[in-house]
Amino acid sequence: MSEVEHEKGKIYLGACPESFEFKQEVKAHLEGMGYLIVDLGGFAIDEPVTCSVIGREVAEKVIENTIFEHDSDSHGDRVYGLLFSPEGKDLEDSIQIIEQAKAAVVEPQTDLAQLKVLGNHIFCFATNRLSIHNVKEALDVLLN
Repeated sequence: MSEVEHEKGKIYLGACPESFEFKQEVKAHLEGMGYLIVDLGGFAIDEPVTCSVIGREVAEKVIENTIFEHDSDSHGDRVYGLLFSPEGKDLEDSIQIIEQAKAAVVEPQTDLAQLKVLGNHIFCFATNRLSIHNVKEALDVLLN
């Protein structure tokens, strides 16, 4: 099955080094659910990469691979970006400068239904305030 024909959709992942292991666990979960995963880094706990670089890279890929309503009669494939950092907000800030990027921080009190209504397609998870269980529950709401 080609990337374009992938049934569930495509998800670009990125994480700050401090959240690398968290990202790996979410990656395995999403692959098990049938999503095509494109991991853009960090690739190790000690990798010298900044959150802002990872955030921009994920956002750019999501924008490149998303067909927006005003561009086509089709909504295209479902494309998401998931980012992981201790605070979440640092990633959101680096993404907001990219035109058409709609990012939101996911924390314990986040209204997930509202994020879907707003059309967000990039989610920044605050890993110092969320358990892996919380993230999996959030993904069930956000990706369906």
